[in-house]
Amino acid sequence: MKHPHRWQSYDEVDVRASDFARGLRALCDVSPRQKVAVYADSRAEWMLAAAACFKSAVGIVTLYTNLGEDDVAYGIRQTRLMIQTREYLSKSKDGYYVF
Repeated sequence: MKHPHRWQSYDEVDVRASDFARGLRALCDVSPRQKVAVYADSRAEWMLAAAACFKSAVGIVTLYTNLGEDDVAYGIRQTRLMIQTREYLSKSKDGYYVF
């Protein structure tokens, strides 16, 4: 059985995190000391999002997928932006991904 993961070097992860951080600043207008919610299970994408936030001096509000609806809503209200993995999104009729 082929292993489903591909190991990445520190340099590869650093480049991806830097790109992600630039996207946060340019596309989402996130600036230092703001808070970003990360809604995902513990996985490589979560760590990449966290590294991008660290590089941007942005605080992380971790929203685990097993939290109740009220707790997730509270976490979202504390932040500027919410990052989540595609597996927790569904497409609305107008083509946008919604939580």
